Amino acid sequence: MVRVLCAFLAIVLFLGGVSALVIVPRALFLIPIFAAAALAIAAMSGPASNDLARIEEQLRRFRTAMFTCFAAAVLGLRGGRPLALLAVALWLVGFVLLFFVAYYRAQRRLAA
Repeated sequence: MVRVLCAFLAIVLFLGGVSALVIVPRALFLIPIFAAAALAIAAMSGPASNDLARIEEQLRRFRTAMFTCFAAAVLGLRGGRPLALLAVALWLVGFVLLFFVAYYRAQRRLAA
């Protein structure tokens, strides 16, 4: 439950950092982005890396989140200008989650 909360907060902070990138002229947008990275690492940490069931669960969770972000981004781009910034932020989150999916696919390949 704690890891799910960390992952959720990481996504929220990353979206806040991306929106602050557009709004805030200074480098204050880096604070929520670095906090999101720290929470994402905490969400990924867990038992030993050879636990195949955990690796499969993490891979499924990050892959689902990635596809959900991409789908929401595509739907947001059709919504016009007000939703375009949110769609771009979701697109960026989807690409960040792509690295987590690649990491867990490699872990699954090593554990199997």
